[in-house]
Amino acid sequence: MKYVLLLFALSALGVLNAQTKVQDVDNPGRNPVQVFQTQTTTGAYNEINAYIVPLGYRLILEYAGGSCFTTGQLRGVQVTSSGAANAQANYRFPLNQNPYNSGYESYFATPVRGYVEAGQTVTINFFATSNLGTWTCDVSMSGYLVKP
Repeated sequence: MKYVLLLFALSALGVLNAQTKVQDVDNPGRNPVQVFQTQTTTGAYNEINAYIVPLGYRLILEYAGGSCFTTGQLRGVQVTSSGAANAQANYRFPLNQNPYNSGYESYFATPVRGYVEAGQTVTINFFATSNLGTWTCDVSMSGYLVKP
């Protein structure tokens, strides 16, 4: 009974509920990255330069997603990185498209594994077959930085 009272007293004081700092000891060099951007464009192509990898790091891209509001349908979306041709990330994804007001809402969300080197830019491109006038897209990506 003494131990039950002690346990109750400690939890009431917050001793047992104190937050503990969590550290990934197996991967101490991981620095999380999460980016969100909005861009409005005119034409058939909306290229959003989402992130430039800082010098001295490599980006491990784990997730990409986005949405657009347009007057016509889009053909797709592409996640790319700059750099030498043999070291680029280049992924194409289909879009989900639904009628919305007098146009379309198009979106994608996908896990992805890409490795982007220091100084390179991650770009998310939405594209159509014809000029859509003025349209807006939002993009989000996440991953983490490591020292190579």
